[in-house]
Amino acid sequence: MNITSILKKIISIIISAILFYVGISALYTATIEQGILFPLLLTFGFIMVITGIITILTFIREMLRIKIPERLRNYLKENWGAPFVIAFMILLIVAAVYLSLGIETTANDIATYAYYSLVIGVFLQLISYIRYERKENKESTKLT
Repeated sequence: MNITSILKKIISIIISAILFYVGISALYTATIEQGILFPLLLTFGFIMVITGIITILTFIREMLRIKIPERLRNYLKENWGAPFVIAFMILLIVAAVYLSLGIETTANDIATYAYYSLVIGVFLQLISYIRYERKENKESTKLT
């Protein structure tokens, strides 16, 4: 490894740590002050935390030279909506936890974002289905 790639990796870790910290503090602020900005802070916090975690995991994967299995990569290439559907399930579980703790407004907001994620996931699945169906039709036409 040369010095440039090491510096890039260090900067990447610093930026992801900052994103993670900003996300956690936004979530903390959102839970303490449930005012008009509550849904915005909650959404911003979740996005920043998830972005920070993804960046850190990507850095760890590169440092340990972990390869993503070919089947998983192909699945995500063919099914564009899969990450959004998975996010829907996770957010719905989080909403259920908040609801069981008696924090209904937060649970409702999280459930709303979960359903938005589901709509995006289904829309992307439909697009990828149409795209790969056309690709298969073109390949079958070439073979005959």
